[in-house]
Amino acid sequence: MIGLRFIWVAINLVLLLCLTGITVYAFILFIRLARKGIVALDLWIDKNKDTL
Repeated sequence: MIGLRFIWVAINLVLLLCLTGITVYAFILFIRLARKGIVALDLWIDKNKDTL
């Protein structure tokens, strides 16, 4: 019984670590995308400054 419980805890711990890593990676990708979006918006505003 103790061994089965340890395996269950170990599997849950591995899954938790994987999901935490994926969440951090997704957050970093979101930040990079937001920065590129801001740069693209600045370029668009500079290009269309006369028509605004």
